[in-house]
Amino acid sequence: MQDEQTKPAEREEYLQIIQKRARVLQGFIQDFYELSRIEGENYPLLFDLIQVQNTLSEVVVAYYHEFEKMHITVEVILEEKQCSIIVDKIQFNRILNNLVQNALKYSKSHFVLKQYILDGECIIQFQNDKDLGTQDDLKNIFDRFYTGDLSRNNQSTGLGLTISKILTEKMKGSIEAILDEKLFVIELRWKSK
Repeated sequence: MQDEQTKPAEREEYLQIIQKRARVLQGFIQDFYELSRIEGENYPLLFDLIQVQNTLSEVVVAYYHEFEKMHITVEVILEEKQCSIIVDKIQFNRILNNLVQNALKYSKSHFVLKQYILDGECIIQFQNDKDLGTQDDLKNIFDRFYTGDLSRNNQSTGLGLTISKILTEKMKGSIEAILDEKLFVIELRWKSK
Protein backbone atom coordinates (compact mmCIF):
# COMPACT_ATOMS: atom_id res chain seq x y z
CA MET A 1 0.00 0.00 0.00
CA GLN A 2 2.90 2.37 0.64
CA ASP A 3 4.27 1.89 -2.87
CA GLU A 4 3.40 4.99 -4.90
CA GLN A 5 2.91 2.86 -8.01
CA THR A 6 0.09 0.86 -6.42
CA LYS A 7 -3.21 1.60 -8.17
CA PRO A 8 -6.19 2.86 -6.13
CA ALA A 9 -8.15 -0.35 -6.81
CA GLU A 10 -5.27 -2.46 -5.47
CA ARG A 11 -4.99 -0.24 -2.39
CA GLU A 12 -8.71 -0.74 -1.72
CA GLU A 13 -8.32 -4.51 -2.08
CA TYR A 14 -5.37 -4.56 0.35
CA LEU A 15 -7.29 -2.38 2.79
CA GLN A 16 -10.22 -4.83 2.76
CA ILE A 17 -7.82 -7.73 3.45
CA ILE A 18 -6.29 -5.84 6.39
CA GLN A 19 -9.74 -5.01 7.80
CA LYS A 20 -10.89 -8.62 7.49
CA ARG A 21 -7.79 -9.95 9.24
CA ALA A 22 -8.09 -7.31 11.97
CA ARG A 23 -11.70 -8.46 12.67
CA VAL A 24 -10.54 -12.09 12.89
CA LEU A 25 -7.74 -11.09 15.27
CA GLN A 26 -10.19 -9.08 17.39
CA GLY A 27 -12.42 -12.17 17.59
CA PHE A 28 -9.44 -14.28 18.72
CA ILE A 29 -8.59 -11.80 21.47
CA GLN A 30 -12.21 -11.69 22.70
CA ASP A 31 -12.42 -15.50 22.72
CA PHE A 32 -9.20 -15.86 24.72
CA TYR A 33 -10.29 -13.19 27.20
CA GLU A 34 -13.70 -14.82 27.63
CA LEU A 35 -12.14 -18.26 28.10
CA SER A 36 -9.85 -16.99 30.86
CA ARG A 37 -12.85 -15.42 32.64
CA ILE A 38 -15.03 -18.53 32.32
CA GLU A 39 -12.29 -20.80 33.66
CA GLY A 40 -12.05 -18.73 36.83
CA GLU A 41 -13.60 -20.14 39.98
CA ASN A 42 -15.59 -16.96 40.61
CA TYR A 43 -17.32 -16.75 37.23
CA PRO A 44 -20.84 -15.57 38.10
CA LEU A 45 -23.73 -17.88 37.20
CA LEU A 46 -27.37 -17.06 37.96
CA PHE A 47 -29.30 -20.33 38.11
CA ASP A 48 -32.96 -20.47 37.20
CA LEU A 49 -35.52 -23.04 36.06
CA ILE A 50 -36.02 -22.80 32.28
CA GLN A 51 -38.22 -24.51 29.71
CA VAL A 52 -35.83 -26.21 27.28
CA GLN A 53 -38.13 -26.52 24.25
CA ASN A 54 -38.93 -22.78 24.18
CA THR A 55 -35.26 -21.83 24.33
CA LEU A 56 -34.28 -24.34 21.63
CA SER A 57 -37.02 -23.06 19.31
CA GLU A 58 -35.86 -19.45 19.74
CA VAL A 59 -32.25 -20.34 18.92
CA VAL A 60 -33.13 -22.29 15.76
CA VAL A 61 -35.43 -19.53 14.51
CA ALA A 62 -32.61 -16.99 14.99
CA TYR A 63 -30.35 -18.95 12.58
CA TYR A 64 -32.96 -20.30 10.19
CA HIS A 65 -32.21 -17.83 7.36
CA GLU A 66 -28.48 -18.56 7.56
CA PHE A 67 -29.14 -22.30 7.17
CA GLU A 68 -31.48 -21.50 4.29
CA LYS A 69 -28.84 -19.34 2.54
CA MET A 70 -26.38 -22.22 2.76
CA HIS A 71 -28.99 -24.71 1.44
CA ILE A 72 -28.88 -26.76 4.65
CA THR A 73 -32.18 -28.39 5.59
CA VAL A 74 -33.14 -28.01 9.22
CA GLU A 75 -35.16 -30.53 11.18
CA VAL A 76 -36.30 -29.84 14.75
CA ILE A 77 -37.56 -32.78 16.85
CA LEU A 78 -38.71 -31.74 20.34
CA GLU A 79 -40.45 -33.96 22.85
CA GLU A 80 -44.02 -32.87 23.53
CA LYS A 81 -43.70 -33.21 27.30
CA GLN A 82 -42.09 -30.03 28.65
CA CYS A 83 -38.56 -30.42 29.90
CA SER A 84 -37.23 -28.02 32.53
CA ILE A 85 -33.64 -27.73 33.75
CA ILE A 86 -31.80 -25.48 36.19
CA VAL A 87 -29.13 -23.42 34.41
CA ASP A 88 -27.93 -19.87 33.90
CA LYS A 89 -30.23 -18.81 31.06
CA ILE A 90 -27.71 -16.47 29.40
CA GLN A 91 -24.91 -19.03 29.49
CA PHE A 92 -27.26 -21.82 28.35
CA ASN A 93 -28.17 -19.65 25.36
CA ARG A 94 -24.49 -19.07 24.72
CA ILE A 95 -23.84 -22.83 24.62
CA LEU A 96 -26.76 -23.38 22.24
CA ASN A 97 -25.62 -20.55 19.97
CA ASN A 98 -22.05 -21.91 19.89
CA LEU A 99 -23.31 -25.36 18.93
CA VAL A 100 -25.72 -24.09 16.25
CA GLN A 101 -22.94 -21.91 14.78
CA ASN A 102 -20.65 -24.95 14.77
CA ALA A 103 -23.31 -26.96 12.91
CA LEU A 104 -23.84 -24.07 10.49
CA LYS A 105 -20.11 -23.99 9.77
CA TYR A 106 -19.64 -27.71 9.23
CA SER A 107 -22.95 -29.14 7.97
CA LYS A 108 -22.94 -30.23 4.36
CA SER A 109 -26.67 -30.38 3.67
CA HIS A 110 -28.63 -31.39 6.79
CA PHE A 111 -28.90 -30.30 10.44
CA VAL A 112 -31.11 -31.89 13.11
CA LEU A 113 -31.83 -30.44 16.54
CA LYS A 114 -33.32 -33.19 18.68
CA GLN A 115 -34.51 -33.05 22.30
CA TYR A 116 -35.99 -35.82 24.43
CA ILE A 117 -36.16 -37.07 28.01
CA LEU A 118 -34.58 -40.39 28.98
CA ASP A 119 -34.18 -41.77 32.51
CA GLY A 120 -34.88 -38.39 34.10
CA GLU A 121 -32.38 -36.54 31.90
CA CYS A 122 -33.07 -33.86 29.33
CA ILE A 123 -31.00 -34.74 26.26
CA ILE A 124 -30.30 -32.26 23.48
CA GLN A 125 -28.55 -33.39 20.30
CA PHE A 126 -27.05 -31.28 17.54
CA GLN A 127 -26.70 -33.63 14.56
CA ASN A 128 -25.22 -32.78 11.20
CA ASP A 129 -23.85 -34.49 8.15
CA LYS A 130 -20.22 -33.57 7.65
CA ASP A 131 -16.90 -35.06 6.74
CA LEU A 132 -16.38 -37.23 9.77
CA GLY A 133 -13.14 -37.43 11.66
CA THR A 134 -11.71 -40.22 13.77
CA GLN A 135 -12.32 -41.36 17.34
CA ASP A 136 -9.11 -39.49 18.29
CA ASP A 137 -10.67 -36.29 16.95
CA LEU A 138 -13.69 -36.89 19.20
CA LYS A 139 -11.50 -37.33 22.29
CA ASN A 140 -9.84 -33.96 21.66
CA ILE A 141 -12.64 -31.91 20.10
CA PHE A 142 -13.37 -29.90 23.27
CA ASP A 143 -9.68 -29.23 24.03
CA ARG A 144 -8.48 -25.70 23.49
CA PHE A 145 -6.00 -25.23 20.67
CA TYR A 146 -6.87 -28.64 19.21
CA THR A 147 -6.16 -28.43 15.51
CA GLY A 148 -7.87 -31.56 14.16
CA ASP A 149 -9.78 -31.04 10.92
CA LEU A 150 -12.97 -32.18 12.62
CA SER A 151 -13.36 -29.04 14.69
CA ARG A 152 -11.06 -26.24 13.62
CA ASN A 153 -10.17 -24.07 10.68
CA ASN A 154 -7.82 -21.16 10.21
CA GLN A 155 -10.59 -18.55 10.55
CA SER A 156 -11.50 -19.53 14.10
CA THR A 157 -9.85 -20.02 17.45
CA GLY A 158 -12.04 -23.08 17.84
CA LEU A 159 -12.71 -22.03 21.42
CA GLY A 160 -16.50 -22.16 21.01
CA LEU A 161 -16.59 -25.88 21.82
CA THR A 162 -14.11 -25.45 24.69
CA ILE A 163 -16.22 -22.64 26.18
CA SER A 164 -19.38 -24.72 25.71
CA LYS A 165 -17.86 -27.66 27.59
CA ILE A 166 -16.64 -25.53 30.50
CA LEU A 167 -20.00 -23.74 30.87
CA THR A 168 -21.98 -26.99 30.58
CA GLU A 169 -19.93 -28.63 33.32
CA LYS A 170 -20.10 -25.54 35.56
CA MET A 171 -23.89 -25.82 35.29
CA LYS A 172 -23.82 -29.54 36.27
CA GLY A 173 -24.50 -30.82 32.76
CA SER A 174 -22.47 -33.05 30.46
CA ILE A 175 -21.40 -32.68 26.84
CA GLU A 176 -20.11 -35.33 24.47
CA ALA A 177 -19.20 -35.67 20.78
CA ILE A 178 -20.36 -38.84 19.02
CA LEU A 179 -19.95 -40.33 15.54
CA ASP A 180 -23.30 -41.98 14.77
CA GLU A 181 -23.35 -43.74 11.39
CA LYS A 182 -23.03 -40.81 8.96
CA LEU A 183 -23.77 -38.10 11.50
CA PHE A 184 -21.62 -36.00 13.78
CA VAL A 185 -23.50 -35.45 17.05
CA ILE A 186 -22.86 -33.18 19.99
CA GLU A 187 -25.01 -34.23 22.91
CA LEU A 188 -25.90 -32.21 26.02
CA ARG A 189 -27.44 -33.75 29.13
CA TRP A 190 -29.01 -32.22 32.23
CA LYS A 191 -31.18 -33.65 34.97
CA SER A 192 -34.78 -32.83 34.15
CA LYS A 193 -36.68 -31.00 36.92
